[in-house]
Order: sequence, then C-alpha cells, then structure tokens
Amino acid sequence: MISLPIIHREKKISSVLHHEIGPHYIRKYNERKQPWAWNRDNYGLKNCLIIEEGLAFLNQMMDEVR
Repeated sequence: MISLPIIHREKKISSVLHHEIGPHYIRKYNERKQPWAWNRDNYGLKNCLIIEEGLAFLNQMMDEVR
C-alpha cells in the first residue's frame, strides 16, 4: 500500500534506483545472455544474491556520499 502524498527526498530516490538498477537489473540482463543462464546447476553455480546485495548496498551508498 502506498500512502499519499508521497514525499521523498531527491537523493533517496536516486540512491534506491542506483541500488536496484545498477547491480540487480544489469546482472540479471547480463546473465540471461550467458551459456549457464538456464542451467546454473549443471555449471555448479550458486546463488549470487548475497554478494549482489553487498554490491548494491555499496552502489547505493556511493550516491549518498556525493
């Protein structure tokens, strides 16, 4: 549920977009083009979400520092 009026700071919206679009979307887009995209188990690949969340957090913080 979204309450109205929506009040956000400009930097906050920007940092959330950097968190979501930077690491998450780009990784998913890139992974779909790789040979292992649909057979991660056959290649012995584990879930990358833990490391990806760390990188997304750093990406988000970089925007807030500027």
